[in-house]
Amino acid sequence: MLIPADAKSEGPHAYKPSPLPETHSEAAASPPPYASLDSSSTYPRPLVIPDSAKPSNFVSLSKTHDSCRGTYVIDPSLNIPSEYLPSLPDGESEDTRSNFYARSVHGNVSADLYLLDKPITEPRQNIILNTSSTHGSVSTCIRRGNKIVPFKLKSCSKNGNVAVRIPRSFQGPVTGTTKHGRIWLSEAVSAQTVVFSEVQGVKRLFIGDMSTRDDKLDDAIIMETQHGNIRIYYEDEDYEGTELTWLNVALAFGFIAFNVIFSYVFDLGVGVSLLVAATRCVVQLAIVGTLLQKVFETDNPWAVAGIAFLLNLMGTFEIVVNKSKKRHQNMFPSVLFSLLASTIPISIIGVRFAMSVTKFWEPAQYIPVVGMLCGSTINGVVVSITYILKELQENRDRVEMYLAFGASRSEACKPILVDALRIALTPTINQMSVLGIISIPGMMTGAILGGSSVERAAKLQMIIMFFLSASTALASICSAGYTISVVVDREHRIRQDRIYSKSLYNFSFSLTSWGLSAIVGRLHKVRNVIRNAMRSLYKALVGGFAAKDNAVRGAREESGGLLERGLSYEDNPPLN
Repeated sequence: MLIPADAKSEGPHAYKPSPLPETHSEAAASPPPYASLDSSSTYPRPLVIPDSAKPSNFVSLSKTHDSCRGTYVIDPSLNIPSEYLPSLPDGESEDTRSNFYARSVHGNVSADLYLLDKPITEPRQNIILNTSSTHGSVSTCIRRGNKIVPFKLKSCSKNGNVAVRIPRSFQGPVTGTTKHGRIWLSEAVSAQTVVFSEVQGVKRLFIGDMSTRDDKLDDAIIMETQHGNIRIYYEDEDYEGTELTWLNVALAFGFIAFNVIFSYVFDLGVGVSLLVAATRCVVQLAIVGTLLQKVFETDNPWAVAGIAFLLNLMGTFEIVVNKSKKRHQNMFPSVLFSLLASTIPISIIGVRFAMSVTKFWEPAQYIPVVGMLCGSTINGVVVSITYILKELQENRDRVEMYLAFGASRSEACKPILVDALRIALTPTINQMSVLGIISIPGMMTGAILGGSSVERAAKLQMIIMFFLSASTALASICSAGYTISVVVDREHRIRQDRIYSKSLYNFSFSLTSWGLSAIVGRLHKVRNVIRNAMRSLYKALVGGFAAKDNAVRGAREESGGLLERGLSYEDNPPLN
């Protein structure tokens, strides 16, 4: 049975329409005490429903390794046959079945709900909404027009953040519980809120006009999390907080300009390098941000694998092309193998077990971890390879003496290898020793700014630092061992011809096995053509200026000779 919107409030289960529209019509005579000064807070507001969304009721979603995301239109007047409905979750009956139920164990829950302005069937008196996740974050956005039927929302997460965006017409109690996080309200919501208590992580408050409070007509929200934060916004507010534009980036770029001026004043010679590095930073992060947004939306494991390989590939280019002062034969494939052999298994095992993410390829979890591992591993690989090549060139006599007395190449190069690995791991050890007391690392700072609790951010930073140390050690061992095997051959000879200086020509030898030498050769030809053209142009310009200077010089000499003989220059001009 459907209850019309204008039904009389008779009987214990009768439904009374919301008095909010009527109160709003009398705003000129007596405005409500909690009315917002923002014009966007006026209600009822028209409900604009996406064309692709179709009305439904009693929607139930339950996933283990995937996230629950989507836009849903809830029509409380729809009577869904029982054969189309799943079994009831624990703690629910037919009378208390959720109009919308979404749960994920290892994924996130993000639901955008549109509540239609239609009456509800008896004996129900409100729309029941339930969103929850065990290890992910939960975000629920509720939109509606006229408040015909109130809603009751329960949104929970064990290890993630819980965020709710409520309609402007919301009025009712809110209970937020968090053990290690904090409860945050937007300024607009705080202006309409009365806080009753906040004891031992439980905060009880009321949003709306307390003078018109009605337990049967008011909405209600229960939000719970153990290791995350709780946030409450209005549905038309900016959920991401303060928006950062390119103007903010330009203002921050002023600090780079200060460094450039500082370099120019003290003649440091790093001004151009700073500008190039800053430009690369802006371009690379802009591209990565756009690309990762697409990957996060698709939630495709193959796309995640492609991003992970791309990060390692670009890290290899950075090591071989920009960081290393000296290179050895087949350095590119060896470094790429070292990065892949260290970052991929450590990230998979670490995210799956240390971070308790069953779906380890979750883009928001896996890609940042791989990126941090690549960035930290680059320094260790560069230091170890550079040190080994330097020692084998400068202390060649000592190594050859060991080899001459019968030592194998591994025995002769062991002291060099040990020193190289010690130097490669020293920055990581120093960084771990000062974390927390002296410095707050960037990953922990980003997690806190992103909404995570301080305790959770600290634990994540500990886990990531242990990942970084293992990845740096493994990649340094692989790359250093391969470097020694290349420079010192099987005949126990130090092959100086396999060590190249930092030049584009020598870099081509490192890419021979990858079939890229032809491309490098073409680049050389193009470079030579451009160089020859520039030289020809330079010679032509210099020759033209020289001829003109010679003509002027000859004219001056002729003029001087004429003056000595008592003749004028105008009477005897020089012949062309």
